Amino acid sequence: MRITLSFFLMAVSSAATAGGYDTPMLYTAEHMGMGGAAVAGVSDASALFHNPAGLAKIKKGSGIFHITYLRGTVTGSPGSSPESTSITSEPTSAPFPLIGGAYRLHPKVVLGMAAFPIASAGATYSYEGFGGAKISDSTTLVFAEVGPGVGFDLGKVRFGLGYRLTYLMLERFNGAEGEGVDPLIDFKLTGTDASGLRAGLQADLMDGDNGKLSLGLSYRHQVIIKPTAAEARAIGFKITDMSSRFILPSRIVGGLRFDSGAWGVAADVEYGFNGLNEKSVLAGTAELAPGMTDDIALDNVFGWQDALTYRLGVEHRLANGIKLRLGGAYDEQTSSKQYPTAFGTPPAPTTVLGGGIGKTFGPWTVDFSMVNRRGSAEVTADDLALAKESCVFCSKAGTYAIDLTGTYVSVRYETN
Repeated sequence: MRITLSFFLMAVSSAATAGGYDTPMLYTAEHMGMGGAAVAGVSDASALFHNPAGLAKIKKGSGIFHITYLRGTVTGSPGSSPESTSITSEPTSAPFPLIGGAYRLHPKVVLGMAAFPIASAGATYSYEGFGGAKISDSTTLVFAEVGPGVGFDLGKVRFGLGYRLTYLMLERFNGAEGEGVDPLIDFKLTGTDASGLRAGLQADLMDGDNGKLSLGLSYRHQVIIKPTAAEARAIGFKITDMSSRFILPSRIVGGLRFDSGAWGVAADVEYGFNGLNEKSVLAGTAELAPGMTDDIALDNVFGWQDALTYRLGVEHRLANGIKLRLGGAYDEQTSSKQYPTAFGTPPAPTTVLGGGIGKTFGPWTVDFSMVNRRGSAEVTADDLALAKESCVFCSKAGTYAIDLTGTYVSVRYETN
């Protein structure tokens, strides 16, 4: 029976090993048109995501509504059979809204509030299982945040703090398609954390006839969420009091923005402390038979490593007020070839390339951008053999890849 329970945990835990929860494709249309470089230049309510010090640049009041629409596929090996090796997921589409507002209460103090999804992972695979049955194997993992922030305007230097209430939702399904067929896995875990904090700094290093140079720094502290589910289903067992543990890692970002005449250039470097995700535990009580239960608790190996993300973008301002933007990002490898997953970023670096356009109409500003993210790797049996710990939760050898396109629309309103 222990073997059966181990197989169950292997199946449900693969979602928790996504190769880095943060995606380098958020937010907003203005900044994603420049590769996401924002920490030194953000000046609206999206500062609660990018850098809370940017709140202090708001003149009087500011509101923003933004939609990120991500669509794409991942490739992986969710199983060991030929039908589930090196296969491409079904196309996935997901909207990521951001809504926020801020108001200057005092010449030196600006208060703001924003809500947005912050990170995600997931995919849906369809393949032929035992006996020719069509198997649907899917994962959806989303982190979302809401919270207030405050910016302090000290002239050439600005500080900001943000408080974060973080919500996590994980849905997992694995089963044969068709009515009247009990799924192998079917559950939903949810949890919250109310301890999250952000802090940020912006400073004007130069502001004169030769142009303006600004520095930005932002830090997001880790949050630890322990989601639960009262009931779950897996391979004929009823599981009660299921729980796990997720870490949304700390990250620190530094950046510069230089504007002169009709041109602007921005660059960010982000360090993600992804190595904080070494292991987690999936636990629950399995009903093996009427009146007979067994507590289960097994380690889930991540094998993540800290990684850097580099962003660079350029903006050209035309005489009619239109702004044209180009940019890109390079995201170092986070997840490990020794512990791969078919439901997240491949164990490889990824690149982001794209551009956008913006236009101001009185107090209104509308921005539009599109970017594409790609990366791929081959995981071999030799790679898996180098694992220092046994990982029944991990995916198998094969091709791993991501091809994701983001479309961004932002509408912003400013009062002076």
